[in-house]
Amino acid sequence: MDRLKLVHCADLHLDSPFVGLEGEDAALQDRLYEATFDSFSRIVDVCLQEQADALTVGGDVYDRETRSLRAQLRFRDALARLSQAGIPVFVVHGNHDPLSGWSHQLTWPEGVHVFGPKVEAVPLIRGGREVARIWGVSYGQAEVRENPAPEFAAAVADNSGEGWRIGLLHANVGGDPGHESYAPCSVEELADVGMDLWLLGHVHGARFWHHRGVHFLYPGTSQGRHRREKGPKGCYILTLGPNGVEAEFRATDSLRWEDIEISIGGITGEEELVQALDDRLEKVRKAAGRPVIVDVRFVGRGPVAGLLRRDGFLEEWLSESRTRWFGGGNDVWINRLDAVVGGERNLEKWLDEPTFVGELLRYVQERREAGQWAVEAREVLGKVMRFVHRRGEPEDWIDVEDWTDRAVERLLDELVAEGES
Repeated sequence: MDRLKLVHCADLHLDSPFVGLEGEDAALQDRLYEATFDSFSRIVDVCLQEQADALTVGGDVYDRETRSLRAQLRFRDALARLSQAGIPVFVVHGNHDPLSGWSHQLTWPEGVHVFGPKVEAVPLIRGGREVARIWGVSYGQAEVRENPAPEFAAAVADNSGEGWRIGLLHANVGGDPGHESYAPCSVEELADVGMDLWLLGHVHGARFWHHRGVHFLYPGTSQGRHRREKGPKGCYILTLGPNGVEAEFRATDSLRWEDIEISIGGITGEEELVQALDDRLEKVRKAAGRPVIVDVRFVGRGPVAGLLRRDGFLEEWLSESRTRWFGGGNDVWINRLDAVVGGERNLEKWLDEPTFVGELLRYVQERREAGQWAVEAREVLGKVMRFVHRRGEPEDWIDVEDWTDRAVERLLDELVAEGES
């Protein structure tokens, strides 16, 4: 079969609001306002630089069912750059932007195909000859609960086409627990359809794998929008050739979320504490090569624990650090400055003691190691979790492990004197 180069992206969520941010200023707001658009523009740049044979978009182009005019115009204008270069584009819609949602009636550039609510096949033509066929389907409404595999299998059986067989689908393949079970199907079911490659969307974490000779790709979201979507985000360049399918990640995010954890072990004073933070922020800034939003957490035990827990200290330090690290050539926004720390205590000794403190620490440790603690805590917090989900907000602030650490430290403060062994 012919050698092909494709670029695949998904979950652009154009015009998405950023959530979970604290203390935003005007300059940061401007960057957030443009972030999802900038990311997709960079994806188009990748297509042009790599001279791709096609761009595929795996759903959730827009963040809302009712698309804004701004989002649609920016998407259309970006696609026009590909049209002018003769690079075709294949698009499916997902649960955030189903076909039933309201939209402005725009004319798409030549070479852009948006799939409908039924599985259909579109040939990829190069040099006047079909080199691949792409089967795709868009969500007709926001909630699609039917397994799409049978419909794809029937469509492929009717006409398998020439060259590479590629499926384009927005779905929860394999039942990822972190995402809603829309268009649920298994890897086995999709492997049976007869595709060479499945280009997917919906799961925001990137993953490339193969099963029984069939390749699968979730590119992840192209721009992190909250702290659960940390690290590099972007698209994938796929090379289809004699050796099968090769995938190369390309970061296109306009700004990036990162977590920083700093141990206070060995830090004896305030000056060292400030320097430890500055050193880590500089390292993150250089590594990212773009603006970064960071959540900083001090952990562990040591002499500066009392300072970090003093009323008002972290708030004052956060304000000053933002002034120093954002603006004027610096591009690091400290979203949160937090500490889950304790004084110097010999916890190993307490774990072995037949006391209430020892019993408490052993209970927490055993439940955590058995994997039961998080499950039970989330059951207790079920109503809160459902409320958050209905509001469409990320659940990252309900961090069971974090809450546990804080609760244990508070109890130890009450029960065990600092330095007691």
